[in-house]
Amino acid sequence: MNTSNNKNHPPDAIVVLGRGGYGDGPTRELLKAADAVRATGRYSHVTSAFIDHGAPSLPQALAEVVACGARSVIVVPAFVPVDRTLRTWLPKAIRRWTKKVRLQDVRITLADPPGLGPGFGDLIAAHAEAAEAMPDVREGSPARDVADQWLGVPAHRHHVLQCTGPRCTTLGSMESWEHLRNRLDAASLREREDGVLTVRTGCLYPCNWGPMMVVHPGGYWYGAVTSEVVDEIVESHFIKGTPVQRHLRPRPLPPSPG
Repeated sequence: MNTSNNKNHPPDAIVVLGRGGYGDGPTRELLKAADAVRATGRYSHVTSAFIDHGAPSLPQALAEVVACGARSVIVVPAFVPVDRTLRTWLPKAIRRWTKKVRLQDVRITLADPPGLGPGFGDLIAAHAEAAEAMPDVREGSPARDVADQWLGVPAHRHHVLQCTGPRCTTLGSMESWEHLRNRLDAASLREREDGVLTVRTGCLYPCNWGPMMVVHPGGYWYGAVTSEVVDEIVESHFIKGTPVQRHLRPRPLPPSPG
């Protein structure tokens, strides 16, 4: 990618990159951080993205700011810690995306993670000082947040594990995950004896085949799970009981006893 014409171009876009989770809490926190950056007035385009377990993904956010005319983009990790594997993989993921979309003449910079930046220790100290005036966590009535169905194994026929770790997320795993949940709801295949229990997971290891999905019983490993593949799996595997062979990935069999 040729970025020589943009080395002296002031950055005009920021992508605040966070880690996802369950519920809308991570999204609210990340949007608040993006709003604070936007309020500085220094950058024309500010958006947020998730490296895993959330949407939009980093490629989606980069596509958004580039479509808005950004010529110089800074990706700012807004989480700690950034482990060594993720730190070496993030630049590769960005390079892979720019090659895939044939992006030219846009400079993309990856900022240092906050744990390595100046002032991080001071920020922690300030939060600790603010907590000195807060009440004991045992005061007041604890919130009731345990649903009855969490007290035992939910009824299901198929157990689906879908990876929404960093690599699969950049390949579109969150989009196919949401599509899966919608398709199961439309087919009334959730929360019933012959239904499907769905779980998002971290890395399932064969990242080059992502997005990955594992279906039990049987240990069926599906790769490159797009929304279109989800439609086939729901119709054939979950409704008709026939795994979709052309989307399965080989799984080594354990050695025979003795």
